[in-house]
Amino acid sequence: MCNGHREQAARLLKINPTTLYRKMKKYDLR
Repeated sequence: MCNGHREQAARLLKINPTTLYRKMKKYDLR
């Protein structure tokens, strides 16, 4: 997902990077 660029992915999804990280952890995504 976006080559590991969480901040960029979060910006594209219009969410906070921390929120994205938490969701990824919750659903065990990498």
